[in-house]
Amino acid sequence: MLFVERESDIEPSLTKDLQRIYDSHCNAVRSQIDLRIIGVICHVSTPVLVQTKRRLIAASQFDVFLGDHLRKVLPVTADELKALLDRLKGSQFPAGTT
Repeated sequence: MLFVERESDIEPSLTKDLQRIYDSHCNAVRSQIDLRIIGVICHVSTPVLVQTKRRLIAASQFDVFLGDHLRKVLPVTADELKALLDRLKGSQFPAGTT
C-alpha cells in the first residue's frame, strides 16, 4: 500500500519505488551486454491512500528500464525521439530520391 499527501504525488512515488526495486533486484541487467535483453518492464498495481482527502484509490503503473547498451542508442524521452526522427527525416533522403 502506498501513502501520499496529494494525488499528484502518486506517479513520482510509484516511479521511485519501482526504481528502488529495479536497483536492488535487476541491477545485473543494467550492466550486461546481451543484445537479447533490452531491459526490464515493471508493472505495479497497488491501493493508495491520499492522506489529505482521506481517500483510498487504486493505482497502476508501468515503467521500462533499458539496459545500459540501449541507453546510448535509444532516446529515453518522447522529445528526444521526436528530435531524432526529425533529424533523420531531413538528412537521410536527399531531395528527389524518395
